[in-house]
Amino acid sequence: MEKRGFLFILAGPLGAGKNTLIQGVIEQVGNLTQMPTATTRPPRPGESENVEHLFISGQEFDQLIQQNAFVEWEMIHGNRYGNLKSTVEQAVNSSKDYIADIDVTGAFSLKKIYLDNVIIIFVLTPSMEILEHRIRQRGNISDDEVRSRLNRAQFEISFMSKCDYVVINDKLEATVEQLRAIILAERCRRDATILWSVMKEGGA
Repeated sequence: MEKRGFLFILAGPLGAGKNTLIQGVIEQVGNLTQMPTATTRPPRPGESENVEHLFISGQEFDQLIQQNAFVEWEMIHGNRYGNLKSTVEQAVNSSKDYIADIDVTGAFSLKKIYLDNVIIIFVLTPSMEILEHRIRQRGNISDDEVRSRLNRAQFEISFMSKCDYVVINDKLEATVEQLRAIILAERCRRDATILWSVMKEGGA
């Protein structure tokens, strides 16, 4: 049985701290890399090209759609986000594991195609009040935009019970440790499944 990589997807509202958690768990877990997603939005301060996102123009995004290059894509808060087939295939066929911040509907689209490879972890703040505070902390955002993002958060939360895991990002270090435990547990399950399959084939 061939060992194939996991794609751990952190889904959840904007402001839940998904990318901070990704960086934290990558520092603690070996053989784990962030998978970049494509987007037409401009980079935020501190974001790196080809690490968190592939920043492309609207024209380039249109060309990729015409080329059927995306597994899935959608419009969120006025910007387009998508996952390239080439990037996802590289992740799930790799000997190492990947982690990504992907919108919840995109996450389930990938789960439908790559059922055995995709693990969806929903990230939530302790309360909507804390989520609103974190959104406003990003700065330069209008009240209308805050309301739009909170409404989107309610939509995303409706998917929470369908995810493989749910973590509440209250204290960063504790949440990173929870993610680390999830990743290690899934790796143990995968390795045990592979070992059992090999043993069965050997005994046949």
